[in-house]
Amino acid sequence: MNQTANLSLNLAKVFHRDTQVRFYAVAKLDGLELRDSGLDSQVLDGRLSLKLVMEQTGFEGRSPSAGAVLVRGKVAGVYAVRCRRCLEPTRGDLTFEVDELFEAQPKEGETWPIMDDSINLAPMLREAALLALPLAPLCGQSCRGPAPERFPTGNAQEGQSVVDSRWAALSQLKFEA
Repeated sequence: MNQTANLSLNLAKVFHRDTQVRFYAVAKLDGLELRDSGLDSQVLDGRLSLKLVMEQTGFEGRSPSAGAVLVRGKVAGVYAVRCRRCLEPTRGDLTFEVDELFEAQPKEGETWPIMDDSINLAPMLREAALLALPLAPLCGQSCRGPAPERFPTGNAQEGQSVVDSRWAALSQLKFEA
């Protein structure tokens, strides 16, 4: 499958002959973004390339909702965020692996639900993609920030300690045990 995929899958159709199915698709997730203090982080266009293996367990001729579905695989996309130093937009590759279980009676925070003999991959992919975003992205290792003289980002010179003058008074504190 090479088009934008529907991420709500009917298990009877997906597993009509096999207990293991490979699922290749490009998925579009709407609203895949984080907002914090006016700085936006998002998975660019919400497009994710999926290479998943879905395996059903515990069905044994019963309704698909009576068992569980294990979803494993690799997901790739592109993110666009602001650099943590200079605040300029930067992009990077977003890749992560998923290994999730869908059950008819899901355990809160541990497994995903099977509802009406279907699974919806979108909430699981959205959560995993947001968690895979870099915590402190840089546009490049050489980024010196918007005011490098005022706020240096490099290492201190050997034998020289760099202390922000605002914190200097803390060095005079003495603690006794």
